[in-house]
Amino acid sequence: MDGNVDGMAVCDIGSVEMDYHPALTLTVSPAFQTIVAGETAVFTLTIRNTGSITLAQIR
Repeated sequence: MDGNVDGMAVCDIGSVEMDYHPALTLTVSPAFQTIVAGETAVFTLTIRNTGSITLAQIR
């Protein structure tokens, strides 16, 4: 919902407007790896909440 028609998603509660900016950053490590056929690839995913609101129950 856009309460003031500025193109930004907001929650409009009467005369009070709250801007929420959910954002996630995903980092894969290592960024590059060579894997020989039959070997196992091992990597780590790091996900960080870089937004302005607490996120819960993300699947």
